[in-house]
Parts: sequence; C-alpha cells; structure tokens
Amino acid sequence: MTDNDHAPDSNGGDYEVGYRRPPKATRFQPGVSGNPRGRPKGRKNLRTELLDELRRKTAVVEKGKRRLMSCQTFIVRRLVTDAANGNARAREQLLRLASEAIPGVPAHDPIGAESDA
Repeated sequence: MTDNDHAPDSNGGDYEVGYRRPPKATRFQPGVSGNPRGRPKGRKNLRTELLDELRRKTAVVEKGKRRLMSCQTFIVRRLVTDAANGNARAREQLLRLASEAIPGVPAHDPIGAESDA
C-alpha cells in the first residue's frame, strides 16, 4: 500500500475511508460545535463562594448618606472602627488578620496591649 492509496484525488473525488479518515458526511461541519451543550458547570467550592460573597455590594448608611460598598470593605471598616474604640477582641482579630495579610506585621503587639491597661 502506498501513500497515494489513502490520499484524495486531485479532482476532488472520493478517497478510501479508514483509520483517521472518516466519511465526509460524518465529519465536524464548519461553524458547528463538536460539543454543543458545552462543559457542564461544576459546583463552586467554599473558597469561591466566600470570595463571591465578600465582593458582593451592599447598601450602607455612612454619615447620613446611603452608598454601596463591598461586604469585605464593610467588614474591614467595622473591624478597624471597633478596634479603635477599644474593643480588645476586635483589636486581636485585626492584628491577626494584618499579620496574615501583610508580611512583616507581628501577630501581637505586647507594647500596645500594656499601654491600654
């Protein structure tokens, strides 16, 4: 068998159907997807759902004005405000969060904790 046995005719005629040479009628048609329904959507994992919720915008009244901000921004602002107003638990959470998010920030502040006493 030679290479010419499987090659199409130069006149556009039929060729031998076989391995890796499907009939023209069953080939993928131009402009038509081979997977029309597409990839099935998977379930989101916990991390993705959490990030989506933190990015979601919510209405907040600030200084008498209503504005939209992300839930993440609202939570961080509230945490900082509570820590600044003397809430010890908020301060500990804020320092722990800062130490995880910002390299070089210590996880606790023994000097600041003693000065508040």
